[in-house]
Amino acid sequence: MEQLPASLRYFTSQLQNFTRNTVKLNTLNTQSLASNGTTQLRVALPVNAVANMKSLSMYCDMECKGQERSETAGSGGAAVIALIPRNGPIAVMERVTVSAGGIALDNGPTPYHVIYQMRQNLLSGSQKQMSDDRVLQNSTLQERKAGGAAGANTGDGSTAGDQNSTKSCVVNNFAGFTECHPEYLDLSLLPQIFVTIQVGPASLIPCQQGADKDGQGLLSLGAQLTNTSKAQNVQYALNNIHFTLDVCQIGSGMYSALTERVLAERGSIDIPYPQFQVFRQDGGTNIRSSVSCMSLDRVTGFIRKTGGDDSINVGGPPIKAEDSCTWAYGNRSDNFVSDNVVDYQLTINNSPIPTYRPNVLEAFNYVVCADDRTYSRSRGGGVSSQEMWKKNCWCAHHRLCFDNEVSRISGTNVSSVNAQISFDPNFGTANPTDIQVCLMTEQTSILRCGAGRSCAVVA
Repeated sequence: MEQLPASLRYFTSQLQNFTRNTVKLNTLNTQSLASNGTTQLRVALPVNAVANMKSLSMYCDMECKGQERSETAGSGGAAVIALIPRNGPIAVMERVTVSAGGIALDNGPTPYHVIYQMRQNLLSGSQKQMSDDRVLQNSTLQERKAGGAAGANTGDGSTAGDQNSTKSCVVNNFAGFTECHPEYLDLSLLPQIFVTIQVGPASLIPCQQGADKDGQGLLSLGAQLTNTSKAQNVQYALNNIHFTLDVCQIGSGMYSALTERVLAERGSIDIPYPQFQVFRQDGGTNIRSSVSCMSLDRVTGFIRKTGGDDSINVGGPPIKAEDSCTWAYGNRSDNFVSDNVVDYQLTINNSPIPTYRPNVLEAFNYVVCADDRTYSRSRGGGVSSQEMWKKNCWCAHHRLCFDNEVSRISGTNVSSVNAQISFDPNFGTANPTDIQVCLMTEQTSILRCGAGRSCAVVA
């Protein structure tokens, strides 16, 4: 985006009494979420503050509870070790919604963790995956070694009789309204904003088979379990949850005067932000959906496994990332496969995008071009090989807006006529039945703020 003129930058730099600080936000109803307990929490943002929405962070202690071994020797008596999933708490988030004064600012798309992981694969480079995300939210699945006599120390803070895993995690990158423009949002213009988080079932937790009574049956990370019934008893909990948010204060009256002037002249202030929708169809080979919005920015088609050893519907070991140099194992729930796709076609109102049927590898080039990475020297996606793209991260991703600046609102306008979108992958001669075909759309919505904290969402 263009910079401010030098003269205007000079005057804005003269603002006095500018202070910045971080505040702690406690949840309204509970500080713990669990697969077998409370599954939803709410947090309220400050009312009269200028907040950096991108700084909203969630802190928690994530505990995944496995199944203890029985006294019967053999594989049937082996323990099941619960592992902290890749992306930590995000991996179990089913829905994250934002509302202002009782008005929903998004559609509450589910599953949220799929949206998050899809964007991470395409937008987050390997350096971030192996540094920031690895420290804060467990971007790398780690193997647990447990076995031997009860109470023996295994070197990772656990004991042989303890099949649980615990780690402190931080979530500092929420998809949706927190990506609004401008990122510093004057909350005094809006009714109080609430963020609601809902978690999903325990089957989202990966697990690993531990040792039995005689120290036998220990399997390496990613190996299939010999006793899958115990995997159904894996549970998780998010404890000691709280949030933080960066806020700033401007002592000079210039900001307040400018805001009042804009409201007097225009009657309202527009705040654009991205919004997502996810459509799913089990067992089919194509999917159709309908979207109505002012700016349809991106369309993404992808496939997940619903059967066999890699099924997303049951708990089990993590999925091995093929030929990868970024991360070794991923979660079952957000493993996106090409699954023998030969080529595919995306259409919007019967208009093909692109104008021919591209193959699996060509789809990756569309991803690179869509995010302006063709001439970039400092960023990229988490995908590091063709095999990893085809077996763990494949998608058909196409950008419809002109650039990646949200404030331009340059996507396809389908507000007057609903966009009929279809994703039709060609599997050749063997059509699989144990897959879920998904379609994800990204659009720009506008929150229109008026006098007296009035607001409305413009699709």
